[in-house]
Amino acid sequence: MENYQIETHFIPFNFDHSIRRIRVLLPTNYESSAINYPVLYMHDGQNALIDEESYSKISWGIGEALQKTQLDDKWIVVMVDHAQDRRINDYCPFSVKPCFVHNGIAFEGNEGQYYADFLVNTIKPIIDETYRTNPKRSHTAMIGSSLGGLISAYIASKYQSVFSKIGVFSLASSFCEEEFLTFILGKPFKKSSTFYLQVGTNEALDGHKKEDTPKRSQVILNSTLNYYQALVTAGINISDITLKIGIDEIHSELVWREYLPDFLKLISLNL
Repeated sequence: MENYQIETHFIPFNFDHSIRRIRVLLPTNYESSAINYPVLYMHDGQNALIDEESYSKISWGIGEALQKTQLDDKWIVVMVDHAQDRRINDYCPFSVKPCFVHNGIAFEGNEGQYYADFLVNTIKPIIDETYRTNPKRSHTAMIGSSLGGLISAYIASKYQSVFSKIGVFSLASSFCEEEFLTFILGKPFKKSSTFYLQVGTNEALDGHKKEDTPKRSQVILNSTLNYYQALVTAGINISDITLKIGIDEIHSELVWREYLPDFLKLISLNL
């Protein structure tokens, strides 16, 4: 990573009174150019860059992926940290019924709408004011996995005028499926957008009883297929949706990082 310039910001999030770390990975030629760059926003910033920081000790490897695709001089990448123990509420814009308790914290959802507003109306303006960005929707992308995929899908529909290139990996929407799909179908797309959807057939392998894995994996797979269908119904052309289904692939950064170069190449077309 010595070829990259990484700058760190700490921005107050008034909704939950937290301070969010935002890291900005600049293109290798940023200092020597006068270019206004496209911007990729990544959720779960702790998992984006450095293996040791990642929950699974395997990161997305965004730096390596940019190098591999020879796009390391093309994009500004903004990595937004999640809310640690409150990550579930942070990334869920819909109610969770019944609510569930994890590590002593009750999760009811609905807070994702505030995070989405924070990203669009606080973080993005700061990035556009601080760096040489191309702020147009045609040059603004977003990617997330699991619950990060859920909030990406939500933002893509609610803020269509802001983002046009969306990556949704291993979508975790099954616990709010009805409300999620109703929301997507209620927000017809008025402008063209590019979507990259990825899911495995063995998503539930980790952390569950072996006998439950096939059924739970099918539920997660169905969420992505339902979202695909909802996007088409909401006006996205089939040719603008890339769907990758990995046989026996699981719910892990180890898998997602393998698809990241393909996503980066897709969103870099026609820039």
